Amino acid sequence: MSQFFLRIANYIANELIVKGLANNRAFQRFALRTAGHVDKVKATGVEHSGKLAKEAEKHVGLIGRFMGALQKEVEKDIRKFSRK
Repeated sequence: MSQFFLRIANYIANELIVKGLANNRAFQRFALRTAGHVDKVKATGVEHSGKLAKEAEKHVGLIGRFMGALQKEVEKDIRKFSRK
């Protein structure tokens, strides 16, 4: 029974808070500025992630070439030591 009253009190408090904030000009300005900042940060993040992806693609090729050269050197050393 007490949960029922708590739910009613919570519902009424939520309604008062939401309606109060929805009609408050200062809160509306704050919400708009915050949304603008979030959009700007998201756009910057997308831009930087694109740059990072391009850099990673460039380095993947270099790493592949390095690993190929390393494999050849290791194979040479294995052949050299297996002959002795």
